[in-house]
Amino acid sequence: MSQVFVIPRQCMAWMLFAQAFVMLPHIQRLPLWILAAWAVAALWRLMIFQGRWSYPGTFIKFLFVAMAAAGVVTGYRVKYGLEPAVALLLSGFALKLLEMKSRRDVLVIIYLGFFASSLQLLFSQSIPSAIYVLLALVIVASSLVALHQAAERERWFAPLKKSAAIFSQSMPLLLAMFVVMPRLPPFW
Repeated sequence: MSQVFVIPRQCMAWMLFAQAFVMLPHIQRLPLWILAAWAVAALWRLMIFQGRWSYPGTFIKFLFVAMAAAGVVTGYRVKYGLEPAVALLLSGFALKLLEMKSRRDVLVIIYLGFFASSLQLLFSQSIPSAIYVLLALVIVASSLVALHQAAERERWFAPLKKSAAIFSQSMPLLLAMFVVMPRLPPFW
């Protein structure tokens, strides 16, 4: 019999906060049902975490995914494009909460968070957007640090401090690459 992986409380809190923070700049572009789907998935995940509800069955998960796909197809006028692709990715990022049972699933959500935070730069490459994305990356990294942190440490902001320290140590390399790397036009 396999053991059930229990997500650390700090990791759960940081992961939900990171998801909300990553989705925040897309509120103007996303249909409201994606934000509602995230809220339902987050609530369901919290109820599972507290032991009040059980994991959704295969049919319920399939229903959520089918509704998300149908919503993206009907919500956007164009079949192919940047906005429908971002909407589909963010809805999958939100719905992944419903099937998170193992440590691998938690890591997949965190890695998707790293990828999804950079989606903001597809729409705006301004300095405030870059600062926001950098802050989002620090928050997502906080959930990764909280996943690997010892369970007896109950300081809530310790993961944020550690991830901020890691990012501040990488700043000289980032600045050097900014100066040295060539500026290429977008491929699209």
